[in-house]
Amino acid sequence: MFDFSGKSILVVGATSQIGKSIAEAFLNAGGNVAIASRNLERLQEIAVGWAGRRGRCIAMRMDVREPKEIAAGMKTIIAEFGRLDVLINVAAVNFLVEADNLSHTGLKSVLDVSGLGTFNVAKGAFKYWFKEHGGSIINISATLHHGATAKQLHASAGKAAQESITRSLALEWGPYGIRVNALAPGPISDTVGMEILVPDASARERVGLTTPIGRLGLPSEVADICLYLASPQASLFHGAIIIADGGAILTGATRTVVAEG
Repeated sequence: MFDFSGKSILVVGATSQIGKSIAEAFLNAGGNVAIASRNLERLQEIAVGWAGRRGRCIAMRMDVREPKEIAAGMKTIIAEFGRLDVLINVAAVNFLVEADNLSHTGLKSVLDVSGLGTFNVAKGAFKYWFKEHGGSIINISATLHHGATAKQLHASAGKAAQESITRSLALEWGPYGIRVNALAPGPISDTVGMEILVPDASARERVGLTTPIGRLGLPSEVADICLYLASPQASLFHGAIIIADGGAILTGATRTVVAEG
């Protein structure tokens, strides 16, 4: 449905299942994709496995907390692909902990990635390409803070910060031809995040069954939404926080299971 031939896409946090699915979807749509995270060895394995796809894939180390690494990555992308059209921020840190046991270091580590990291990468893309050429930014958020989720103060705060950054950048950067949106998936199967939130497999199944659509979401479905959001067909989506959870937020299924666990 979507053709990204000749376009360049950066997926940060591409070692996660959702990040990999997003990157692969853009490759299959003809885009040239740079995959980035702190684990360069794993990224290189993924890139080798994608040889022969419609688009070309390169791997690079990028710690979203380090502006120098981000700058080097942006320069590499422009040197390799000649442009940057889409930035997708997927990088995140999460674990289960009750608020009274959450350490300063634990909270800071999550805020540094979801909040500060999102801003750092977006600012790098703006400086090295988007300011002069426009583009699309999609920040992968979550639904943890749309309401509240037990043992997730840190992750909720980080994603709330990310969504606030999304809106502010949309306001300020819209005149440059830069669209900025956030996509908040709900419970997604076969992801480390879901396994962290709901370690018990039978409980995860129960979460899916209690959503209005009767199942967990798929990483490929998140990727398909990103293809749409990055396409010209989604030109009116700007500063939007899009919840994609099969209606799970209506039942509070995930929040209830996490609290019980």
